[in-house]
Amino acid sequence: MTGKRDSSPFQPELVVTDLDAKIVAALERVSHVMHRALWDSAWSHGVSSSQAQFLIYLLFYGQEEGARVSDLSRRFGLRHSTVSDAVRILETKGFLERTTDPQDRRATVLRLTPAGKNKAEALSRWADQIRQLLASMDIEKKSVFLATLLDLIARFQESGFISVSRACTTCHFFVPNRYRNPRAPHHCNLLNRPLALKDLQVECPDHRERGSG
Repeated sequence: MTGKRDSSPFQPELVVTDLDAKIVAALERVSHVMHRALWDSAWSHGVSSSQAQFLIYLLFYGQEEGARVSDLSRRFGLRHSTVSDAVRILETKGFLERTTDPQDRRATVLRLTPAGKNKAEALSRWADQIRQLLASMDIEKKSVFLATLLDLIARFQESGFISVSRACTTCHFFVPNRYRNPRAPHHCNLLNRPLALKDLQVECPDHRERGSG
């Protein structure tokens, strides 16, 4: 008989009895809700879900320096050619423009046009309803949930599922489980202070990759 670790996590008996399979099944349902909400918003604005993600990323993280196609490729784990095709469509729609990279005059970076900024701002509200649902949850439960998700993100990066993460749990400055306080067990060497679970960052501007010194 095949062991449970060799069976699909979606196998009905495992979803009932195996904790890891239950979590996988729950994450799959959450991801479906997230993807559908993004897709519906993107469709209503005349773009694809990946194009919407690129516009939103450039709105919040590419306003000053812009971003290269390779940046988007790494960030979203997509092939360079796939990103290039989406970028060309966004350029055709008048949402993106290419400018010279100030750090390398031979290269170009992508920036939002005024129309692209307006579109990105509208698209960035796709998760408002999900955020409202979270607002009614207990803060202690949310803090533990956030910490668990960031631990999972770190494991995803270590396993090669994602290549870019700016979360605390993947940072050079992060020291896990230094303190006995369950509400603030971790330490940040950059800030030189304990980190409460609720203060853990998903996108830290001061993030430094582990092993970078």
